[in-house]
Amino acid sequence: YDYVSIDDFLNNTADDARFWYGSVTFPNYDETQKVMAIFAQDTWKPGNGRLTLNYGLRYAKTDNPGNLEHAFEEGRNIPDDSHIAPRIGFAYQLVDGRTDVLRGGVGVFYGRTPTLLMASAVTANGLFPNYGQLTVRPGDPGFTEFGEPIQNTNPPADTAPQVTYFNPNFKDAKNTRVNVGYERQIGRNWSASADLLYAEGANLSRNSDANAELQGLDPFGRPIYTGMVRDPRYNTLFVRNSNGESKYQAVTLKTTRRFADRYSFQAHYTWSKDKDHDSNERDASDLTISNQEDPNYDW
Repeated sequence: YDYVSIDDFLNNTADDARFWYGSVTFPNYDETQKVMAIFAQDTWKPGNGRLTLNYGLRYAKTDNPGNLEHAFEEGRNIPDDSHIAPRIGFAYQLVDGRTDVLRGGVGVFYGRTPTLLMASAVTANGLFPNYGQLTVRPGDPGFTEFGEPIQNTNPPADTAPQVTYFNPNFKDAKNTRVNVGYERQIGRNWSASADLLYAEGANLSRNSDANAELQGLDPFGRPIYTGMVRDPRYNTLFVRNSNGESKYQAVTLKTTRRFADRYSFQAHYTWSKDKDHDSNERDASDLTISNQEDPNYDW
C-alpha cells in the first residue's frame, strides 16, 4: 500500500496498492527448458612452436516451453533460439627464451533464455485467476482496503489483469569479445602484463509496458506518463524484449611475483568503461525501458 502523507497512513487512506492474483496450487508453474549443444576445439603449433593457436566452434539450441495457456496468441510460446559461436585465440613468443608473450583472441558467446523470466508467462497469463501483480487505486476492481481479507485466488469481477508474454522476436543474449595482451618476464621471479578488452553485448533482456500511455517529456527530458492505459481491459501488458545492447572497454595492468612451493602474489589495476541499455540482464519484475516509445532512451 502506498500513502501520500503520514495523515493518509494513519487514516488508512491509500493512494494505491499492489496485489497478486493467481493460483496457489503447488507447483503453480511447471515447465521445462532444454538446451542442446555441441562443441569442438583444437590446438595448433606451427613452425618452431613459438605460436600457439586455439580455435573452436559451438552450436547450441535453446528449446523453450510452448503450447502454453494464455490470453494472447503471442504468449502461447516462448521463442526458441539457435546459434553458432566461433572463437579463436593465440599466444606468440616474441623472442626466444620465453620472456615476452603476446596473447589475444576473439569469440562469440551466447547465453540461454533465463528461466527466471518464464514463470510470469504462466502465472500472469491473463486467464482467470492468473492476473499477476496489479497496481490499483481505491474504487478500482481488485482493490481491497488494508486489513481486509484479500481473495488472491478469486479476483473480483471486472478486474483488469496484468498479462506477461515474450516478444515473438525474443533472442538469446549474445556477447562478442576481443582481447589482446602483452606479458614480459622481469628478472627471475617477476612478470608484468597489460591487457585490453572490448566486449559488445546484444539481445539483452528488457521489460516494457505495452499498455502505458506516454504524455511527453519534462523540461529535463524525462518521460511523463498519463497514468492511463491504452486498453482498459488490461492493467500492465508486461512484454519481455531482447533489444538491449552494451559496450564494455577495459585496460588491466598486472604484476606477478612467483615464490617457491607453487605460490605466487598478484596485483591488478583495471580501468573500464561501460555503456548499456540495462545493466541487469535478467530482471524479472521491473519495467526497464524508461521511455516506452524510445528504446534507446536509457543508453
